[in-house]
Amino acid sequence: MPLDKAHERIAIVLVGPMAAGKSAVGRALAALLQGEYVDTDEVFVQENGPISDFFEARGEEAFRALEAEVVARAVAGDIAVSHPEAPRIVSLGGGSLGSERSREAIASSHVVYLEADLATVLPRIARDTGRPMLTGDAAERWLALFDQRRPLYEAVADLTVDVRHGSPEDFALQIARALETPGTPAKEGTE
Repeated sequence: MPLDKAHERIAIVLVGPMAAGKSAVGRALAALLQGEYVDTDEVFVQENGPISDFFEARGEEAFRALEAEVVARAVAGDIAVSHPEAPRIVSLGGGSLGSERSREAIASSHVVYLEADLATVLPRIARDTGRPMLTGDAAERWLALFDQRRPLYEAVADLTVDVRHGSPEDFALQIARALETPGTPAKEGTE
């Protein structure tokens, strides 16, 4: 699924479970492609305050409704960035795909599922207290949410990248090569 001139403004959207590394990979991919990176969780926080506070005050349903608006704006390019003509890389929160509106918003994007497992994310979620969906036993909650959400990640993905071993830069290069993004370094030994 190469990115040609006609499609270079299509967003590359990163989906996957909480703590899979979507933000780190998104930043690395934006750097590699000289693109603009938008993290929908960061946009939500800028516009509405901390997610955990919002959850506590207004609940998950209100959060998901506003999150779907942010996703739609991010994918459409309606969030201010420095270089609107640059490739757009968007990372979504782990539960974003629970909203049909979010799934519809990313339908014409290049969707990349960052596949992780509990062993990969456990060090990250064990020290992170800002994830309202992981209250209580974080590992048990993560597994339950992942089991529930995995079919959504798989259903929307154009490309799946196993992020259990490697660096964000490794995964960014793998994504760029798989999407045949112009300017991506060729695999070693090929020209």
